[in-house]
Amino acid sequence: MSRDMRNALLLGLVLALVGVGGCQQYAKITWDPPEPPEGKPQVKTPLAVGELAAWNRKGGVWDKDPGDSVIGKHTLTIFAIPVGSLSADKTTPVQPSFRQAVRDGLEAAGYELVPAAEAPPGSPVLRGEIRACWWWSYTWLWPCVVQGGENKVNLILEDAAGKELWREEISRIEPGVAAGGSYGFDLMIKWSMTKLVQDIVDKCSSEEFAALATKGAVHAAKAAKPGPETVSP
Repeated sequence: MSRDMRNALLLGLVLALVGVGGCQQYAKITWDPPEPPEGKPQVKTPLAVGELAAWNRKGGVWDKDPGDSVIGKHTLTIFAIPVGSLSADKTTPVQPSFRQAVRDGLEAAGYELVPAAEAPPGSPVLRGEIRACWWWSYTWLWPCVVQGGENKVNLILEDAAGKELWREEISRIEPGVAAGGSYGFDLMIKWSMTKLVQDIVDKCSSEEFAALATKGAVHAAKAAKPGPETVSP
């Protein structure tokens, strides 16, 4: 191998390491306020909501069960070997952030959220799972950094007996390229979360979901309402 070729390889390795060394280590999980559907009713429909499970979250790039705060990996070499983690900013932890995002979407869709434990007996309950919050960078083409990721939630409406009435998987993928070895995960995650929250508005304001949620809520309210008192002659 000639000296020029060795120097070129060494320079490429140094540049790649510099790019990795400057990796973005933390990213915020944020979103823009959702737009309510057209013709949203003035009176909100009560909807019982359960916990949003976080332990079902899956990650890519060799990480099937990421930790509570890890939301991605930086990689190196053509084989995308993980070399560093991307974590959620401490001001926007994964589970509370996703919980609030789902709540924002449901409230914009026209629902008054009630904790499942406080809902009238017989109420249907909406539960959810965080299925993905995972982002990655591919630095082999540095100073152009290929990056992307996905936010995904499953929403499940169950009747009082636990029977599944409705299920929807809502996913938003964001691919991108950053120039000059920079990283823009805050903006990518915000774009993805904004679309995901708006999808929740659209899905949960559909006639199908509204009929199931409203019908169950009406039945539960009737069951909880005391009957007329009997007056003895």
